[in-house]
Amino acid sequence: MTEKQNIFWNCAAKSGLVLGAITTGYYLINLLISSLDAGALLKATLNIVSLALWGAKIYYCLKVLKTSMQKYSLMDTEADNSKVFRFGMAVAALSALIAAAVSLCDILFIHPDAVKESLDVLKNTEGMTESMISMMEELIPAMPNYTFFLNLIYCFLFGTIASAIYSRNIPSTNPFNNSEE
Repeated sequence: MTEKQNIFWNCAAKSGLVLGAITTGYYLINLLISSLDAGALLKATLNIVSLALWGAKIYYCLKVLKTSMQKYSLMDTEADNSKVFRFGMAVAALSALIAAAVSLCDILFIHPDAVKESLDVLKNTEGMTESMISMMEELIPAMPNYTFFLNLIYCFLFGTIASAIYSRNIPSTNPFNNSEE
């Protein structure tokens, strides 16, 4: 592995870890908030707090991603827009892996009965037929796998789209620069 590749993956890993930590922190705080037993007014307030935390998480994840892409562009002076985009994709993939792993651990170890409890709620819903319920019961063993891969894909796609948007201007280019002549 060349030195440039080492720099690339070292920076991507650090940034992915920070993004994964932000997402994990939000996830754990949201679990704590949702587990509180509160009255209707306090529950509504906690929902507003949870929404505000979600907005802050999105904002800081985007800010960290953009900042890390800018820092990488400064470290690798030969980096063009496509290389910065690939860096952003690597950061997105690594942070998505962390976020998906945390949600998998939650389903497997912290709240293993959550899927069954959700199915019990669905059983009491009007319009649910016996065939629909039996089909859902068959899916229960595979739910941790589905959750892991859906979270992985969602986080990776979100980070990839953000990287594509940010990489258009990183490194910044001056259209009036006549350095080619």
